[in-house]
Amino acid sequence: MKLEDLAKEAASLDAAAFKKKYPAPALVLQLSTPTPPAGPFGMKLKPKTEDAGGGGPAKKPGFDTIHGLKEVLGKASPGKVGTSEVLFLQKRAGAPKTGAVSVGRADENDVPIAQKTVSNVHAHFIRDGSSWKVADQGSSNGTFVDEERLPARGSAKLTNGTRVGFGPNVRAKFWTPQGLYDFLAIYRTGVDDL
Repeated sequence: MKLEDLAKEAASLDAAAFKKKYPAPALVLQLSTPTPPAGPFGMKLKPKTEDAGGGGPAKKPGFDTIHGLKEVLGKASPGKVGTSEVLFLQKRAGAPKTGAVSVGRADENDVPIAQKTVSNVHAHFIRDGSSWKVADQGSSNGTFVDEERLPARGSAKLTNGTRVGFGPNVRAKFWTPQGLYDFLAIYRTGVDDL
């Protein structure tokens, strides 16, 4: 489902009705720039910036939490942001309703992502009491949480707006149903005005 379509639908629902219709957490795929290569001793290198014509460097959109929504979405075209895909973390039809929600390239996953750099079974999303965590499943290209690579088979807790990456090319933000509803309300106010 496209973010723009979900935002329009959410506008006609209150939070309780939205959470009843969409009870699963979601990933909102993000517009992203390639992750800069690691420098010596694993240090992160800053991406090169381009002159914006005003003498200063042009900032490229990256990831941020909801607190930095203006920086991430305010400089992006609303049309492009609105076309972001929303993937609900729920078991596929016919799968047992208990257990982890699998994400990966294979069609048998609960949430398939057809990208070459995503492993067949890349990661699992696991309910942990009232919260959620993501666990890498030995993926070839890594699972990232807030741009930090998880150890193979490692896991991390998730909160609203947590950045999750599957290999080098697929980036998303994690949202609980309430967090997604709140995010959509902010999105509908007009990303240029945030």
